[in-house]
Amino acid sequence: MTTQTLGTIQREGERRTVRHVRRYEATPEDVWAALTEPEQVENWLAEMTIEPRAGGRVTFRWQGGQTESGEVRVFDPPRTFEYTWTEGSLSHIRFELTADAAGTVLVLEHSLIVPDSAAGIGAGWHSHLDALDALLGGSHQAPSDWNARYEALLPAYRDAVP
Repeated sequence: MTTQTLGTIQREGERRTVRHVRRYEATPEDVWAALTEPEQVENWLAEMTIEPRAGGRVTFRWQGGQTESGEVRVFDPPRTFEYTWTEGSLSHIRFELTADAAGTVLVLEHSLIVPDSAAGIGAGWHSHLDALDALLGGSHQAPSDWNARYEALLPAYRDAVP
């Protein structure tokens, strides 16, 4: 796993948008499966239940018991997966996948974020996308240092909030 550059945080009126761009040495179909199949999502993000269709429900449960739920807005395999998230207030999460010569480019945009949450969301997605990289590279367990990685990244993301 290589060191990834920080994602960006942009001002969108009173809200913020976190954006990450990653390249994975995997096919769009393999990245799609890692984003949408509960048994894979659990290895890099959280326990997931999903109704895999636009209008379906999606719920995430983390190890500490915290849950987030929302509605699937776009389910277009293997290109676009978008859903709402209810953390604090309603926000949108969108993954776009594009094949390239080296595998797949993933663009993640988490929008409509309240400013106080932007740094934590930026560092959190950065850490989880690192874990996704490990999964796509053949590891079947989330890195045990996820929290340490998050804590190490958090100051840089705090500095990046506009």
